[in-house]
Amino acid sequence: MKKKLSRREFLQGASVIAGATLLGGSLFENNAFAVATKTVKIGVLPPSHCALSMVHAHLAGTFKKNGLNAEIVYMQDMKFIAQGLISGELDAGQLISSSFLALNAGVGPFAGNAVPLVTAQFGGTNGGVVVVRSDSPIKTPKDLAGKKIGVHHPLTVQLLIVKTLLKKYNIDPVNDVQIKVIPMSDMVGALQKGEIDCFINAEPLGTVAKTKGVGKDMMLTSRIWYKHPCCLVTMKKDFFEKNQELGKGLYLSTLKSGLELNNKATRQEALEKIQRESAPYNKFRIEDLRSAFAPERSDFDPFPYQSSGKVMLTMMRESGVLPKNTDIGAMISQSFLSDLSRSLHGSLGHEAPKDNNREEKIASILNDPA
Repeated sequence: MKKKLSRREFLQGASVIAGATLLGGSLFENNAFAVATKTVKIGVLPPSHCALSMVHAHLAGTFKKNGLNAEIVYMQDMKFIAQGLISGELDAGQLISSSFLALNAGVGPFAGNAVPLVTAQFGGTNGGVVVVRSDSPIKTPKDLAGKKIGVHHPLTVQLLIVKTLLKKYNIDPVNDVQIKVIPMSDMVGALQKGEIDCFINAEPLGTVAKTKGVGKDMMLTSRIWYKHPCCLVTMKKDFFEKNQELGKGLYLSTLKSGLELNNKATRQEALEKIQRESAPYNKFRIEDLRSAFAPERSDFDPFPYQSSGKVMLTMMRESGVLPKNTDIGAMISQSFLSDLSRSLHGSLGHEAPKDNNREEKIASILNDPA
């Protein structure tokens, strides 16, 4: 049975910033979106880069222009976003792509509680970094054997990618390393105190650790899988199907912001607005956000390639999270709204990829400097 969060439990993990209602017309094709009669609650996990397209869509008034009365709900942990989507406390949100897939399949922490979700946008791509202490002798992936690795969630994409890499160095990712789940707010402190030897996380935590003199980059996850998705902009499938115009308006808004963030010519202006006006992000220096979210280090390629989802499911299956008999193709085709995304790209005057699949650039093994 699905557990519905009490309002008290939900609010313990959330802070809310309200949006506003429609004043102008729609951008989607030639049809106006119906003005939302309810407030659309969108859960995000700051200060991750995957939250930025949703945060920026709110700050820039894009939700309002597309007919949405929206609230950005800042959550303290990714599990609260998953629970909020399951219970209906959230209408949409940022979800780790592997958590999105696990929830669709009802496996891992969601065993026996499958909830069909859909996505029409990658919230962020690349962005993952393996950070070791500034005085650490760890230089290559093979040096991670026997080490304590911090992650903020057991299903982070970055962890799955690194686990895949460890196997290529004959390191058992279950028995030869120790994974410690630590809140993002405590991650840099845990590294400084020696409670972990390194951490794997999306930016900007890696840059924060470097700025404080606590850590240094060992490796970017983009070196293993270039342009890999991190989190998805998602909602429950039944909610989307019952509220398609609302859903299209939401995705049109976040897609517009994602494209602006991914454009080198407009990224800096968007980051400056976020740093000025979003409480979780104005705790960081703009110089650090620029460094953390620099092109190629952290990107926002929004198109939801189905081939990327298939790679994620394959990694999950190889890690034992997913049953061997899972129909990967069917799950992705039902949950990745790539054709809708392409249509929304077109309505914004942006040419989307013509194919739902691409050649995924995954290194078979990295060059080992040692």
